[in-house]
Amino acid sequence: MCYFKCTYTKEGIPISKKDFLPPVAECHCLNLRRLTLQTVEQYDQYVRPAGITIQQFSLMRHLHFLSPISVTELAEAMGLDRTTLSRNLKVLEKKGLVCDDLPIGRQRQLMLSQEGQRVFAQAEALWQKAQHSFEDRLGPERMAQLNEILQLLLDNSEEK
Repeated sequence: MCYFKCTYTKEGIPISKKDFLPPVAECHCLNLRRLTLQTVEQYDQYVRPAGITIQQFSLMRHLHFLSPISVTELAEAMGLDRTTLSRNLKVLEKKGLVCDDLPIGRQRQLMLSQEGQRVFAQAEALWQKAQHSFEDRLGPERMAQLNEILQLLLDNSEEK
């Protein structure tokens, strides 16, 4: 018996919803979303031993290179709105990985804590392995093509 909403074959075998989706759909947005979810999950698996997600790693990486930095400046650098960024920062602050020392005026100045620096170093080594795995799957020529296409799409989306 299928506990989820399933469609059945003539023989009574459940067909999962995944079977209805072709490997590449007509919708470009759906294809990019599926690829993004798959890629994020793969990167999450690589950095999980450090106790963070790839999204948290990205935030920590920005802090590593840009700190001390205000929430507003960090949001701009990452292309996020302040509310989303603040929500993600709270998780890292609760883990003791981010602190807001060196206040300038009334603005918080964010930076990695000592524990954050340790976790970041561990996660960065794991992230490098994820990067190499991704690059190995495509090869150098296709990787260059992918980066060129991504840059073109990002440049075009910023113009509008």
